[in-house]
Amino acid sequence: MFRLPLAALTLVLCVVCASPGHARTVRVACWENPPLLFRDQQGRPAGLFATLLEHTARTRGWELRWVHCTWPAAMRMAREGGLDLLPAVAYSQERTAFLDFAELTPLVNWAQVYARPGLAVRSVLDIQGHSVLLLPGDIHAQAFRTTMHRFGLDYTERPASDPDSILRALQARQADLGVVNNLFASRRGALYSARATPILLNPIEIRFAVPKGGDPLLLQALDESLAAMKADPGSAYHRALSHWIGEPGGPSLPGWLRTALWAAAATLLLFALWTVALRVQVKRKTRELEEKNRHLEREITVRAQAEKALREAQGSIAGVIDAMPSLLAGVDAGNRVTLWNRTAWEQTGIPRPQAVGRRLDELLPHLADVLPELAAAAQAGTRRHLPRRTRQAPGGLRHEEVTVFPLADTGLARAVVRVDDVTERARLEEAAVQGEKMLSLGGLAAGMAHELNNPLGIIVQSAQNALRRTQDGIPANERAAGRHGVELAQVRAYLEGRGIVRALEAIREAGARAADIVARMLAFSRPSTSRRTPEDIAGLLEEAVALAASEFGQDGRGGFHGVLVLREYTPGLPPVPVVRTEIVQVLLNLLRNAAQALLDGGPRSHPARIVLRTGPAPGGVRIEVQDNGPGLDPAMRTRVFEPFFTTKAPGRGTGLGLSVSYFIVTRNHRGAFTARNAPDGGASFTITLPLE
Repeated sequence: MFRLPLAALTLVLCVVCASPGHARTVRVACWENPPLLFRDQQGRPAGLFATLLEHTARTRGWELRWVHCTWPAAMRMAREGGLDLLPAVAYSQERTAFLDFAELTPLVNWAQVYARPGLAVRSVLDIQGHSVLLLPGDIHAQAFRTTMHRFGLDYTERPASDPDSILRALQARQADLGVVNNLFASRRGALYSARATPILLNPIEIRFAVPKGGDPLLLQALDESLAAMKADPGSAYHRALSHWIGEPGGPSLPGWLRTALWAAAATLLLFALWTVALRVQVKRKTRELEEKNRHLEREITVRAQAEKALREAQGSIAGVIDAMPSLLAGVDAGNRVTLWNRTAWEQTGIPRPQAVGRRLDELLPHLADVLPELAAAAQAGTRRHLPRRTRQAPGGLRHEEVTVFPLADTGLARAVVRVDDVTERARLEEAAVQGEKMLSLGGLAAGMAHELNNPLGIIVQSAQNALRRTQDGIPANERAAGRHGVELAQVRAYLEGRGIVRALEAIREAGARAADIVARMLAFSRPSTSRRTPEDIAGLLEEAVALAASEFGQDGRGGFHGVLVLREYTPGLPPVPVVRTEIVQVLLNLLRNAAQALLDGGPRSHPARIVLRTGPAPGGVRIEVQDNGPGLDPAMRTRVFEPFFTTKAPGRGTGLGLSVSYFIVTRNHRGAFTARNAPDGGASFTITLPLE
């Protein structure tokens, strides 16, 4: 009894819901993409997707508001929320970032490359170097770019507004190639003289889409409607597919021609069978072509990997060449530079791009005499090591060794010149020779000192005996004087009056001083046992002063001739464990350098002076040697302890004295050695030695 009222209520609700006042408005984009979506001659939306959408809108009660725009504008409005629905959108994983797609696919499409008349294109390799028209934002355009990148092909990309403009431009020979979707080309390609190529790419599904996060009910309704239409062979979907995608039909024939139609149908059936056979062959050929394309891709991949490995190897070799400290320059048959490493760049200041192509003797004039050796080495195929050469450089004399290496005929270089700066090695060799000389001189001096000790002893002893035998109060002297009938006092007076006593005293003092010098030389020349013993620092300083005085001459006041030596010793300092000969050597080097700086400095406004100071230091004892000479400039102060650094004239020193002294103090005795300028001028060297 309740069925009639319930049915009436349902009918009323359906009428109310379907009334125009409750229709839903859907904003839909429409751009030129025939035959899927476009505007007809009356300006109305047309195409397969327009037909499907209008059918669904009628069944669902939607009001469609078409927004006519270009494809890039549609994408922009979709992101900005200006659209509700986008028909005929190619599905891709990248587009799911800003679009939601329907589940069902109305149609599958792909792209095909078209060429201008007269241009033969048989494979993707023929695209190299040509201009190609692409639609901005088109998914087929992106697929084309990816394919070209994988093959490593170069082309010139030019934008187009729509597929028609691509075919028109190709027909007018305004471009070489263009990428067009297959549905458009199959329907409108015959209107233009552009030629289809066998290059097919990017099969894709064409679906409905809404902006990301849009109304999912739109997509659900479209999927339901499309599913129902696909299931019905007589539905709007199949009619639209036949109308927009299939061949257009002709007018109905008169009835009396049915017999002819049957004959035509039979003919068409045979043609269809023949077409199927052709399609089978095409598929087979397509598979063969795809296999060849895959083989070509593999070959291209292998070649790209080989080229990459070659580039990496070349880069590694170039890095090794640039890292070498030697100057390397490769030259061709005309002695023009083909290789120029970083060391050559740094030594000459000429960058590699400016050096390549110029003659070697123009870049390195001092190697002009090497050019004949280059030709001889290249002709003989043997390496040539040239004698060591010396040249004047801005920083002083430089010693170089030149080696010429022949190369096989590479088309780039026929020989390589290697120039090694051996200045430091030459200095080491010179220092070794000098050291051998000093060792020989030391042995000679020690031998001479031993030989001198005997006559010195006789001289000193004889002078002392002569003085003793003329002294009063000695019984033996008085008895000897009585036997000869003279008074000892008169003899003494005569000797003093004639200065003989003073002469004997001078002989005794000079002999004692000479004996002391010889003893010090012997002690200094003896090989060091490297065993530390507690020593008085003041005594070591005095020993070094005495040795220096034997070189520069004593002044009778504890100094040198022309140099005043002042002593400022702190009393009560504890003995320091040192190797005596090593510390005396260090102090002698400092005294010798100070004296030479003072005596070689020319006229002075104040007396030359060396001050020797001792004092306590934290955990040790401090020794300071200070002069009032020219001092140390900033550059000299930073290099004063470097080996071979010297400001003396050639032949006056090897530049090893202070570097060896620094090694003795800091390494052998774990002390500190510093240099600075004194407050009132001159140089000041400070040594700190630990007590443990």
